[in-house]
Amino acid sequence: TGTALLRLDSVKYRLASFVTGEISSLLNTPVTIRSIEIKNFNEATLEEVLLLDRESDTLIYARKAMVSLEPSSLLNGAVGINTLAFEAPLIRLSRPTPDEPANIQFILDNISKDSTEKDTDLRINQLLVYDGKFSYDVKSEEHIADRLDPYHIAIKDFSCNISLKNFNKENLNLYIRSIKGREASGLELKRVKARIFTQDNGLRFTDFLVELPDSDIESDSVQISNIGAGIEHMCIGGELHSSNFSFKDIQPIFPQIQQTIPDITFDIDATIGKSAAQGTASLAVKDRSFIFDGKVMVDNLYRKEHTINAVVE
Repeated sequence: TGTALLRLDSVKYRLASFVTGEISSLLNTPVTIRSIEIKNFNEATLEEVLLLDRESDTLIYARKAMVSLEPSSLLNGAVGINTLAFEAPLIRLSRPTPDEPANIQFILDNISKDSTEKDTDLRINQLLVYDGKFSYDVKSEEHIADRLDPYHIAIKDFSCNISLKNFNKENLNLYIRSIKGREASGLELKRVKARIFTQDNGLRFTDFLVELPDSDIESDSVQISNIGAGIEHMCIGGELHSSNFSFKDIQPIFPQIQQTIPDITFDIDATIGKSAAQGTASLAVKDRSFIFDGKVMVDNLYRKEHTINAVVE
């Protein structure tokens, strides 16, 4: 039968060779797949998937990937993927300097083109990653020891569940159901979720949640603009709330914080500009021994020596 034929090793390898060529052409980068097994004509299991960047370094390697296609999309000249799942992948992002594009940018540019700009319209409804390893390196920057290094990030036990409604230059609409992992510095993300839209030349985050081992941070709405200009030039505005925030959860980011600081609750409505942050804050120690409600302004926000001047009214 046709199903039995698709399970023959020779057919799997021939199919892998054909699909490899198509994906390599679509993404404009070398891709290899050892074998492909088709199930039910719209589901496939890919073994040993390797995606290289333009320097011929490993960008993504997955021992196994599962794909569920949307057959009706093929009738419209598109490739609709219901689910793309990677099992224990290695994901290695990098860039030569902070101002140069990341090694995955050319793929994002290709995928995010409008359908009129490319030969094949690729849509991915849901992206899943299980038990992966994720790294990000800015090659020009020195390593910082004993704290979270924003230029050299290494995450293990990395998992994500992302739904992509739209993904192009003019219209981004995605739902991060869950991202979690443990960074080498000790920072642990139990869960991150958010809905993300393009709005006013920036990004808007709604239904935002970050869960750390002993903390939670939520927001109904956060707006980010000037994203392409680098972190020191981004503008962020919105509100954040926490029913419990433990400072020990962020010690990998700010190692100078003492573990004896008690847990707090907070409500913040603020704007972060190029070099300063200002807004209103309400915070309290959990036992109510300290309560603050007022205006806060922080200067020298991005100084490397981490000396921050604050004025509290």
